[in-house]
Amino acid sequence: MEKTAAILRAEDREFLQVEPVTAPAPAEAKLRASIRCTMCGERFMESRGRVKGGKIVCIPCFERT
Repeated sequence: MEKTAAILRAEDREFLQVEPVTAPAPAEAKLRASIRCTMCGERFMESRGRVKGGKIVCIPCFERT
């Protein structure tokens, strides 16, 4: 509790160091197509689909029994 209080009272420069970033930027996210669940009709990202009874469904429908 004492350490927390000390941090909250401290000036930013006492515990933060701001400097230019030298790491390269991350690659852009891959865009995936949206498809419609054959059970509920909701659209979801293609790579998140599951096969249930020979049909492509969303995760919530896949987990339903």
